[in-house]
Amino acid sequence: MSSPQRSPKSPRTFDSIKLRHTTKNVVTPFNKQNSPHSNSSPVKSPSVYSSPSKMVTKNEFDTMLEYDPLYPPVRNSKLSQSLYELSVHLRTVSDVRDQILYFRDNAPLVNYKYSCVTDLLFASAKCPPDMLFFLLTMAAKMVKLGNVAPAKHLRIYIKICQHLLLMNYFFISFKVEQDKAKHKIRKMLALFQGVLAENRTGKSGKLSTRQIEKYLESRNVELLEISDNENNDDFDEDKSSNVCLSVSNKNGTLNYKPKIDIDELASVRLDVDPDHYTKEEQNSINFISELNAGIPLASLKNSMKVFLASKDDLFERRKRGATVIKTMNQDLIRQILRLVSLFASWDVAYDASLAVWEVMQKSDDFDVDALLSQLPVSYGDFLVEALKTFAEASGLQFTDVDNPY
Repeated sequence: MSSPQRSPKSPRTFDSIKLRHTTKNVVTPFNKQNSPHSNSSPVKSPSVYSSPSKMVTKNEFDTMLEYDPLYPPVRNSKLSQSLYELSVHLRTVSDVRDQILYFRDNAPLVNYKYSCVTDLLFASAKCPPDMLFFLLTMAAKMVKLGNVAPAKHLRIYIKICQHLLLMNYFFISFKVEQDKAKHKIRKMLALFQGVLAENRTGKSGKLSTRQIEKYLESRNVELLEISDNENNDDFDEDKSSNVCLSVSNKNGTLNYKPKIDIDELASVRLDVDPDHYTKEEQNSINFISELNAGIPLASLKNSMKVFLASKDDLFERRKRGATVIKTMNQDLIRQILRLVSLFASWDVAYDASLAVWEVMQKSDDFDVDALLSQLPVSYGDFLVEALKTFAEASGLQFTDVDNPY
């Protein structure tokens, strides 16, 4: 007698699986807790998701907000803060550049940590290339002073030097002397490569950026006792050996006080025309000389005369421009907003400045100050210096122009 055939097994479906009871650490949605056909897999959830056994009281919540004095919040250096503010267009290029140069020319770089220089370089990634250049000169000066650089930091400096040469940036600080900037970068590149090949050994600096800033502020301390612990962020006068901090005042600005003005129009700027347009990339300052060759001074447009004759600083220009733009017709406003849209990044700031220069040569009604009132202060500072550079390259002298006011 043949046994009855067993019916084929039906395929196992998700709905046919009877879910096990949830464990203590499983979080199950309320509306699915009693459902035998839940679509969620009974995977054990991390204990971090388990429901609290009681409500947090107000006193407990207030305690969470209190700072433990043993673990103070991390305090950034003033220099890194300035670089950040420049990267978001709240500071001017010249202001932060002067701050870097003051630090470089007055700080005891023989005791400065290379990791701090590297951090500053990374912080300036979204800043104009001038910031990378001057921070590299700081690292080069440290090497020359005998502060032994670790190989990993030298490799970073080498890559940044190569990047600056490859991208052929326009350094606004050097104006018409762009070849001079590139020559200095090549010298720094050779220095870093040579030191890396030598594999030098010795002591490296241990002071952080904030520590050196604190020293520079006091100015009455000649011997500082610092901790052997590199991670110590404050001066500890009870530990370690004495380190003489000699400061070179050559080219230093002892009374330097960084400007703290920020972009007061950051939140009230007019909307930028989204219709961006591009220019053919120009890599040589000689292009400016060719562009302006043969233009007599008498044929200068009124917009150029006003700009060249003005002695106002950036913030005075912006204040005047904010008033002027309110009285402009819509065509001029659209032209200004189109130019504003060109300043999309530091990679194109030079080309955008060229576009402004060309408009100034063709239009009597164009007002640079009105444009400056709509630009972030960092781009505005760059534009003013760039336009002065273009005027110098084309042979225009500021003394040749009478003040129209």
